[in-house]
Order: sequence, then structure tokens, then C-alpha cells
Amino acid sequence: MNYVNTPFNYTGSKFKLLEQILPEMDYTKNYFVDLFCGGGSVYTNIVDKYDKVLVNDIISELIGIHTNLLESDNIIEQTKLLCPSKGDKESYLKLREDFNKDKTPERLWALMLCCTNNLMRFNTKGEFN
Repeated sequence: MNYVNTPFNYTGSKFKLLEQILPEMDYTKNYFVDLFCGGGSVYTNIVDKYDKVLVNDIISELIGIHTNLLESDNIIEQTKLLCPSKGDKESYLKLREDFNKDKTPERLWALMLCCTNNLMRFNTKGEFN
């Protein structure tokens, strides 16, 4: 079966496990809750099988990325404008500082795209490292 991959290279992604996970789902229920949605690999591939799909994650800006992508593709262009050039450490550090002062989905996605292997790390204060 062909599965839809999300636009995130997200730590802990379930994409490679979908072949094992999806056959175990109870599709007789009306609602599906993706409690720790992360990159959204699971809910993206079952959204057509439930009346309502609820997604949650502790990182609210991550949910903001998902929500914005569902509503329009404006976040893609906004994120592209925020991404520093490869190797531009000063611009990356500025983006990180801006995100930690004013967290937005666009800034988080830009940081994700610029990180080594797209790995997000937050400190105990909730700041992006």
C-alpha cells in the first residue's frame, strides 16, 4: 500500500511503521485521537476513515503548522522567507532567538528545516536549542 508522507523529517516518525500500525486500528469508531501527533504520519493516513480526527502535541506551534497546512499553503511561502541560507550561522541564531521570544509555527518550521537532520531540541524553559 502507498502511504502519504508528511512534509516533516520528524524525530520518532511512525511513517516506516504504518504498515504495522494501520491494520491494528479500529475503524468502526467515529473519532480518532492522535495524542502525540508529531509529524502527523498516522493521522494523515487515516483521516478519511473517521468522522472526526483530533490531533494533539505538547508543542503548540507544531499543531499550528499542521493547522496552517490544512487551511492553506501560505505557511510554506512564509516559512521559505524565514529560512536562512545554508551555512549562515548568524541568520540561524537570529531565527532561533526570534522564535524563543515569539513562537510561531512558521519560525518553528524554518528552524526544523535548518537543523541537523531536522532534529528539534528544547531546553527545560521550552526554548529551542
